[in-house]
Amino acid sequence: MEPDRPPFILKPPPPSITFGSVADAPEGDERDGAATTAPGQSATFPVPSTPRRRARWRVWALAGVLVVALATGGIAAWKTHTANSTSTCDSTITGAITAVNYPLAVACDQNGITTAGQYVDVGLIVRYNADGAKQWEAAYQGPNTDCNTFVGVAAVGDGGAIATGFSSGDVNTVGVIVRYGADGTQQWQATYQGPSLNTYFRGVAATSDGGAIAAGDFTVDVDGNVGVIVRYSADGTQQWQATYQGPNTDTYFYGVAATSDGGAIAAGSTYDDSSVGVIVRYSADGTQQWEAAYQGPNPNTNFYGVAATSDGGAIATGYSGYAFGNSVGVIVRYSADGTQQWQATHQGPTPNTYIYGVAATSDGGANATGYSYDDSSAGVVVRYSADGAKQWDTTYQGPNKDSAFNSVAAVGDGGAITAGSSFDDGSVGVIVRYSADGKQA
Repeated sequence: MEPDRPPFILKPPPPSITFGSVADAPEGDERDGAATTAPGQSATFPVPSTPRRRARWRVWALAGVLVVALATGGIAAWKTHTANSTSTCDSTITGAITAVNYPLAVACDQNGITTAGQYVDVGLIVRYNADGAKQWEAAYQGPNTDCNTFVGVAAVGDGGAIATGFSSGDVNTVGVIVRYGADGTQQWQATYQGPSLNTYFRGVAATSDGGAIAAGDFTVDVDGNVGVIVRYSADGTQQWQATYQGPNTDTYFYGVAATSDGGAIAAGSTYDDSSVGVIVRYSADGTQQWEAAYQGPNPNTNFYGVAATSDGGAIATGYSGYAFGNSVGVIVRYSADGTQQWQATHQGPTPNTYIYGVAATSDGGANATGYSYDDSSAGVVVRYSADGAKQWDTTYQGPNKDSAFNSVAAVGDGGAITAGSSFDDGSVGVIVRYSADGKQA
């Protein structure tokens, strides 16, 4: 099972978590070595050199882990995962845009903004120009019909976009990745099926050669998941894949970032009785270079967002909490060799704060976003300097009782663009632009 999510289910609760059959999966290898970490510290593992045999796994086919009742106005905030683009844009939008979909991810380029999410049971991607006017939208129906969701999006240099997510049906769930042109035309799509019945892509990053890197996980046992990362060429051909098993039974990748040398950095969590955040660096050919685990101040720590930095390092965000609340947002900076450089926590205006998205800024700092909740929720945005000092933070309350941000992108003038939703009995997607000093534009 996945690590504990915030105990906050927006109305109505998720309606369709379905269970498939139990089936055998191929034997695999499991990495040697584990590490224990003190609160607030990362442990760096060497790349495993001597794999050991893992017992034959049995597969519990759990489909629709991100299925939400969007058609009736509900969304499960504890099921939102995000990927983030590290590109910057020159957006001039003011205020908040009411989106036609429920955006789970946002990406920027020099000419506009792209969001990806879900509407009813189809994935939906929407493109806005720099002024916030909608240019196009496209719906995606994958190979399965029960639920199709985009949970990650990345901007492409030609004005197009690449979205990732999954397509769920009665029998299985497959990861999906779709490339769109600058006019919203679908150029190619690909599906990825791991050795089990259920595979989920949760994050995506565009590469400098026009390709993409997708990250997620697949089920391998009733009590086990394995992280997976897949590299695609500019025409959608799969170039390589790699799997990752953390020090605990379950491992999930939620975010991925492309690096300037053609490699990638993936972040997520590994879970057993408790969870720790994990971050893994891959070379351009998919070889694992280093990995690190992070234990925050509370028993359960999970990374959800990751951004690559200009010096070859990375910034990861998530939260550290207990099974039923009292959580703080966390952000951790790593050097190019995986050494932890600094960490910071953020407590919003209520006892529970969760940071889902992060974007690196041109000055070496970071924008982070998520939400804070108690009786109601508010979106949060936090700006950090290059040395981890908090520069400003702000909250967002949308038109409905509850609001939450899922993703963030950096803007060329030092500001930020966030995407999320505002909800009560009904829901609307929101995109909000902030200035360099944290003011809502």
